[in-house]
Amino acid sequence: MSRIWRRFFEHTIIVVGISSFWPVVLGYEAFWYQCLLVLVALGLAALALVRFRRVKQEFENAKPQTPDNGSNDR
Repeated sequence: MSRIWRRFFEHTIIVVGISSFWPVVLGYEAFWYQCLLVLVALGLAALALVRFRRVKQEFENAKPQTPDNGSNDR
């Protein structure tokens, strides 16, 4: 999946997640809506896991850089 589509998909999940909680605030509690909330929560958890793994991989791939400023430490 290309980077643009992946970011679009991730941002869409976040927007749907944020917008899906408004009916709870307004007091709407239907069964189908509760099922939707479970699906949104699973999607947000999966997204968090993917992003966590991506950040972990970036830290593992980063090479430690040692400053070389020409000074001799004694």
